[in-house]
Amino acid sequence: MSSSLQEAISPTIDYLQQLLGVSWSVALSDPEQDPQYIHLIASKGTTDAFHIVVLWQGTDIEEAKEICAQEVLHKSTESDGVLYFALYHPTEQKLYLCTVDPNEGEMSDISNGAVQDMASTLKTYVEANYQALAVLPGQWIWSEQYQRYYRGSGSEEWSLSGLVVSDGRGLFMLTN
Repeated sequence: MSSSLQEAISPTIDYLQQLLGVSWSVALSDPEQDPQYIHLIASKGTTDAFHIVVLWQGTDIEEAKEICAQEVLHKSTESDGVLYFALYHPTEQKLYLCTVDPNEGEMSDISNGAVQDMASTLKTYVEANYQALAVLPGQWIWSEQYQRYYRGSGSEEWSLSGLVVSDGRGLFMLTN
């Protein structure tokens, strides 16, 4: 990312960090990303809870919504409830709030307006996503099919498929 772009996006990151508080971190998803779509993630602990796309250089807002919705869907499971994300247009100082339903894969617009007017709503949606996505230690489940971890819903049925004893400790491999 160019230094001028880094300088331009820095106030947005600082504002979000101040709005959300010290327990949150706000960072670029990928510092080397295409400057047309600046993707920020608000995280608390190990949970990436909220996605924000900053519109840059004449970005098509509908395309940006689709890109952000796909990022949210990629990080969610079908058992998650409706999740929120946002788009920010720095030139207009306007925030667009949207939802995506991981079960249906459908995106919807909620509202848009001046950043100052939407700040408390944004904070509420960030916290709501965190409550939906936060995973307690031990709740991650490996998916052989998708080759990634996902959050268990607690309703999975498991069977013991292997036991290896090494150094007096048992190692179990669970499959569903």
